[in-house]
Amino acid sequence: MVSPVRFRPSPSPLGCKRILRAFFEGDRPVAQLCHGPLVSAAAGVLSGRTTAAFPMLEPDVEAAGATLSDGVAAVDGKLVSGRAWPDHPAWMREFLRGLQQHGQVGPEPARATSAWRTSVM
Repeated sequence: MVSPVRFRPSPSPLGCKRILRAFFEGDRPVAQLCHGPLVSAAAGVLSGRTTAAFPMLEPDVEAAGATLSDGVAAVDGKLVSGRAWPDHPAWMREFLRGLQQHGQVGPEPARATSAWRTSVM
């Protein structure tokens, strides 16, 4: 994992901001967590939206023209966001629900086998 702060100034035409803008412009699902809204703000796609983020980012979110939600999973269209790692269960549940609603995945998400759970924990 790389901190979103390192992606914000990226001038590369193939950089993270360009990819993120393409997702928003193409009305594709986007999930962001913790400091992820910094990248969305830098890409210019947060204005008029509601997003959850790490609480200290409230000034950054508001400066980008968005509203900060203090909930475990904020859903704004196809954007699903959470504040930090403790929000993972609700945040991922809402993201998967959105993928299902928009035909991106089948009705039953794949479940990890007990062998897989044991190997990654």
